[in-house]
Amino acid sequence: MPDREMIIASLGTAGVEVVDFHWDSAGLPASAAWMLSACSTEDGREDVEFMFDDSCLIEGANAAWWDFAYTGRLFDEEGCFLVSVGPVDGEPSARPHWARVRLREEWDVIGKGVDRGVLGGLRD
Repeated sequence: MPDREMIIASLGTAGVEVVDFHWDSAGLPASAAWMLSACSTEDGREDVEFMFDDSCLIEGANAAWWDFAYTGRLFDEEGCFLVSVGPVDGEPSARPHWARVRLREEWDVIGKGVDRGVLGGLRD
């Protein structure tokens, strides 16, 4: 089971700073962060397609992520948002596990965040 320092370091590789952790059991289940990708376009999901051999893949995908996050009002008034994280420090796994984070000046959620498995992973 990861600890807080491991989560902070992992997110830091993508330029994401942990502000604090939320373990509110009455809140949204952490699995909801993954369910969004299963929504259909009829449910309002929007897709942007990229070619894996595009030399600007990471930059373009990061820009698309920012556009979706900004227009979708992911950020609060302090520029923070929630990221689903696994249980840490002996917390019961049935509770929601979130880190409240913000982007640093230099961030890369699609490249470094995905390459290291911090913020998801690429499909083969």
